Amino acid sequence: MKTVRVYQLAHLSPVLFRRLKAAQTETAQVWNTCMDLHKQARLDQARWPEQGEMQQATRNRFALHSRLVQAIFRTFLGTIETTRRCLGESAGQPRIVGTVSSETGPTGDAAEKPVRL
Repeated sequence: MKTVRVYQLAHLSPVLFRRLKAAQTETAQVWNTCMDLHKQARLDQARWPEQGEMQQATRNRFALHSRLVQAIFRTFLGTIETTRRCLGESAGQPRIVGTVSSETGPTGDAAEKPVRL
């Protein structure tokens, strides 16, 4: 596990602090865009977006250097991959968590359909 140190930046000028805060807000917007793309793919039971698709969705939308935006993509996708492995999901696919009985199936019996996350 990595050790993380937090430093207080009390010595910053107000102008520099505002610039850093604006950059922090902008990076959060990139992360939220990635999250929205991934969430929509999960809701639509579609293939999960990859880095190229995220690049297309965010191109020229943010006041950040492209390398920083790509680093955010890599971090986001790494987080998704780690979560997927912990939950035992297949890469890029929705996970079936159980079945739900519907009123009747094609033969008149109660039918079950898979529930996906």
